[in-house]
Amino acid sequence: MSTTQSAQSLPDYGAESMSSLIAGEYATPEQLATELGISVRTLHRWHTARQGPPRVVLGRIVFYRRSSVLAWIESREERLTRRERR
Repeated sequence: MSTTQSAQSLPDYGAESMSSLIAGEYATPEQLATELGISVRTLHRWHTARQGPPRVVLGRIVFYRRSSVLAWIESREERLTRRERR
């Protein structure tokens, strides 16, 4: 396990309750990156540039609320102009 992964992993205390929280409404950076087909580093770069989905930070642990990620994806949708449709 790399240093980056250990910083993002769940702490030993309360891991079961945290796991149930994550299993439903929240995703870890690793889970979200896999689902979006990008790297965790890309998520970090997006956050640094203030371009990525909103996130929740508990101590050193980062989570992404799935509903917020979906809203962020929808906000990125582009509409074709008349000129582009031709």
